[in-house]
Amino acid sequence: MKTTDKYDPIIQCIGKHPFPTFTVADSTINKKRDHSFQIYKCPHCAFFHIGHSTTNYKNLKRSGK
Repeated sequence: MKTTDKYDPIIQCIGKHPFPTFTVADSTINKKRDHSFQIYKCPHCAFFHIGHSTTNYKNLKRSGK
């Protein structure tokens, strides 16, 4: 069963790489040269994770791309 709760640990934490600091996560994003990612501090494990920006995703959905 797929969860739709955006605060569910399955969506926020499980299977994502844990970065010890914001700076380390940010340098990883800069290497990818992709600005559709966001960094967030996980409330479940207290590490930083990289996820897709929900704002960019919503904008893409609205534009029909």
